[in-house]
Amino acid sequence: HQHQVPAKAMAYWQLLGQVAWETRTYDVAKSAYAQYVGQPEATLEDWYRLIFLVRQEHPAQAADLAFQAYKRFKAVEQLLLALGVYAELGDTEAQARVYAELRGVATDSLAKDSRFLLMRAQFHQRQKKSELAWADYRQALKQAPKNTEVVLANLWFLIDGQRVELLPALMHAYGALAGADPAFWQAYAAASQALERHREAVFWYAKAARHNPNDPLMLLNYADALERTDQHGMADRMRRHAWLQLKQKSPQAQPVQAAMPNQELLALARLRLMDQPGDAGLALVRQWVSQMRGLPGAPATEQTAVLVLGWAIVKEQFSNARAWMWSRYARQSQLAPPLWGDSQTALQLHETQTMDRLLTRHGEALPIYNRYDTAYEL
Repeated sequence: HQHQVPAKAMAYWQLLGQVAWETRTYDVAKSAYAQYVGQPEATLEDWYRLIFLVRQEHPAQAADLAFQAYKRFKAVEQLLLALGVYAELGDTEAQARVYAELRGVATDSLAKDSRFLLMRAQFHQRQKKSELAWADYRQALKQAPKNTEVVLANLWFLIDGQRVELLPALMHAYGALAGADPAFWQAYAAASQALERHREAVFWYAKAARHNPNDPLMLLNYADALERTDQHGMADRMRRHAWLQLKQKSPQAQPVQAAMPNQELLALARLRLMDQPGDAGLALVRQWVSQMRGLPGAPATEQTAVLVLGWAIVKEQFSNARAWMWSRYARQSQLAPPLWGDSQTALQLHETQTMDRLLTRHGEALPIYNRYDTAYEL
């Protein structure tokens, strides 16, 4: 009978919302609570139910309702919910509006809640206001020194901000706790890498990998640490394991897969940029060289030289690339190295004379990105 009942019949809408909620008729419950929550009789529980129902399809609207509920009932949980949803949506304008409304006495009382401090710190961090963020992180840690989420937030902030001088003390203070809590292992591994303590990083990554062997991005970071401790074979195995995991989740191995989480996309991008594992770049060079073997004349020889040069640059073997250009081109006056290879190698090896010559004589012919980078370096 809801279509026959006037909007002012609040007792009806409250009862309809309750019955629809308990019978899981959520569309009816949402429309009923939307009619009712604006009334003085509405309770925080009524607001909570409406926010829950709206959030499924309209998270921004749910966040607005949560902030209204906070202002009406002074319920901190609803404020934190609103700020959390805005953060998930990346709506910095809405977050800024909320923090502006909270200035003064309300903010002073809220600052006693470490959860609010963490949210505000993350907002400041996204706004590139690192000192304000750091002040909130430190205050949260002071208020809740045994809270794992607070400790990890401080640790990751120092890692991301490259504040390496502050990392050792914090790591030492929570070392005993970190050894037994898997939540700390990746953070301690990353912190050890930031401090150039690669053997310690390997120790923490090994614990993290045993606990969760299905995190491709973590495995790639583990491989980096292994490589820095001269365990190249093990590093390659880690990268191959990460690659196989990603191939199972994305058989086509496309650079962008909408269904893949951001962490896995990042891992896939890193592997593809590194041509790892199996070195697809080198495999392609070998395949093409074998196909061109026996072809008459200089073109095949020149194409082979270009392929090997390209592979050396992709693998960041810039000294080898320069030596290759010297042996294959400089001794043959009729052949000149390709501009992209010459300029990229000069950039990486900081050969300013070569960069100046290329920019002066061949500026218009250089690839646009190399031209910009060379001009900037000079």
